Amino acid sequence: MAAGLTATSAVASERTASGPQESVVDHGAVGDGVADDTASIQASIDRAYARGGGVVWLPRGNFRIEGSLRGKPGVSIVGQGSLASRLLKVGKGDCLVYGTGTGLDDSDVERVSLEKFAIIGEPRSGHLFWGRKAATAFALRDLYVEGGNSPLFLDGCYSLLMENVQVRAAETGDNISVNAVSHNVMLLQVASQVAKAGAGIAITGCSGPIILGGKLEYNQRDQLRIGQACRGVLISGLYIEGIQPSASDYAGITVEDVDTVVIQGGFFDATQGDAKSHPGGGAMGTDGTGTYIRARGQTSRLICSGYGFASIAPTQRHVDIAATAEACEVTIPFGASFANAAPQRNVVRFSAGGDGPILAAQGEPQKIRHGTTSILAFSAEIEDRRDEWNGRDSFTPREDGYYGWSGFIQLLDVAGGSNAAIILYDATANMPVARLDRCLGAGSPSIDFSFRERLSLRRKYQLRLTYSDGEGRGRATSGRAASNRMSIEKMK
Repeated sequence: MAAGLTATSAVASERTASGPQESVVDHGAVGDGVADDTASIQASIDRAYARGGGVVWLPRGNFRIEGSLRGKPGVSIVGQGSLASRLLKVGKGDCLVYGTGTGLDDSDVERVSLEKFAIIGEPRSGHLFWGRKAATAFALRDLYVEGGNSPLFLDGCYSLLMENVQVRAAETGDNISVNAVSHNVMLLQVASQVAKAGAGIAITGCSGPIILGGKLEYNQRDQLRIGQACRGVLISGLYIEGIQPSASDYAGITVEDVDTVVIQGGFFDATQGDAKSHPGGGAMGTDGTGTYIRARGQTSRLICSGYGFASIAPTQRHVDIAATAEACEVTIPFGASFANAAPQRNVVRFSAGGDGPILAAQGEPQKIRHGTTSILAFSAEIEDRRDEWNGRDSFTPREDGYYGWSGFIQLLDVAGGSNAAIILYDATANMPVARLDRCLGAGSPSIDFSFRERLSLRRKYQLRLTYSDGEGRGRATSGRAASNRMSIEKMK
């Protein structure tokens, strides 16, 4: 008993001078890791709620939780730091639960902040934090969560902020799960490590989630999984390490059935290793493979560029896009390995440097005759690292594959009622490949063009212009480089 009184006195002495509304020690919490503090902490939460909301103060100590704590709307819990203030969940069941999740009539749990404490679970513990349905204006800051099963689990969240949160070593499930119809979710500098049988972070059914910074490493499945009808996802500056082997079908980031996801910046390191290199985690592969980004299902509009990486080894695939994905556009380092099962709908391009696009412009006016077809010439400001442009009017690819050929041409003094067609032409086979028709207004219109076609190596391709003038006269291009340009880029 004396020891219990000493522990109580110690935690009581560390209450803040600002006087939080409720301290758990005022309701009998001991914080010695031996006595069950469930009832005392629950009494503090209930008392703050009865007063119309407020803060429950969790001072230094190890607060043993044998049951489950039920949070209340408007009641925040604040500790003295994640190393000092700790909830120790013992046995089965969940530790800290907000909401009941019983149905549409479940009242919202609003305006809650959990800050500066740790929740530590056992292998048989359930969720260590569970936001069940309609968790609104919820903030988790400076928390450390370890152990349990699916330890940090949120359903139906609105205006959710996680900041400087670290979650580690889920026995089963994902370390962090954000599910159901959630929106306005931001994860800021969140770390997730060594989930033993799940992903580091899994987000499903969310609109507009944002992940800024943070580190995910050595989780048994995907380091980050975005899926099931998420929309408008932004991932920026995320560090990912310890990616599972490619044969595992997991990746650094997996997006599946997602509409619009932008991945920018950040760093990928596919380093693997055994359990000794990441204590507490599950078995990892050591074959040196690994996929950085994987697009699966009906994913559309994956946009990715500008990330750093630890290896460009051919065994480490930078991106893998399934045949069912569409409108994806990914820029990877020159020479990096990739897979793109539907290049007619998705684009993987190498970053500029080793394999940049062909660029060229017109340096002088070119005559365009009425009722005839002219071969367009681009002989100025040429950039051609692969030596595929003949310097004037023909392109001969060194590889089979899909190419993007785009640009614009400006005609001068065009009469109303004129028409033009830009033709991508195979001069070797003497046949058109693709054609764009344009109706032209009077003046000096710009005729834009954009082709994405499969071209064959060693064939000669040209751009041709068929022109029909409203007055039956010939015209000319302006000849200015700024108004008459084209580019050819190998699509991957």
